[in-house]
Amino acid sequence: MRTVKNVVSRIGLYLFAAIAGLFFAVPLLWLVFAPFDAQPTLQVQIPDFTLDNFRGVFENRFALTSLWNSIFIAVVTTLIAVTAAAFAAYALSRVRIPGRNLVLYSLMLFSAVVSGTAAMVPTFLLIFNLGLINTHTGVILVLAGGMLPTALFILKDFMDTVPRSYEESALVAGASSFQILRDIVVPVVRPGLAVIA
Repeated sequence: MRTVKNVVSRIGLYLFAAIAGLFFAVPLLWLVFAPFDAQPTLQVQIPDFTLDNFRGVFENRFALTSLWNSIFIAVVTTLIAVTAAAFAAYALSRVRIPGRNLVLYSLMLFSAVVSGTAAMVPTFLLIFNLGLINTHTGVILVLAGGMLPTALFILKDFMDTVPRSYEESALVAGASSFQILRDIVVPVVRPGLAVIA
């Protein structure tokens, strides 16, 4: 009797997994097929194969400019947020500052409570007064500032897992704090850097 129950429960589990997999796979299939379809619809279907859609994108000068802007802003924002979060997380993890946990959790709570919508007007006024409206710099600063609290919170937990004995050994060998961060800590917390990037 137990084997019949096991078989039925496994069939049910596999059926549920297959349905859930289809639920996630269908939109991905649509993303793959739609650009090659001469008449794209919202249904997943074998495309009437054409490359005219790509030709139209490459002939549109605004599309390529927008693509370049998106790539540039994403790369620079990620570099700024990851670098700033790495330095700040290392400092919060290693330096004994009175009230550091209060500061860290206050930053995290503040970033969760004050939504982007609530901060929109003050952020716009700040960027406007700095003369950064319609510039890459303005967009990058706003996005990096929005990412920083969460990135810092995540990366500090990764920094806490690095054994202090590694750093002490490097100090004995004559390494500076920056060399320790660059050559010892960053390679160990590389998964955390990948998460926040």
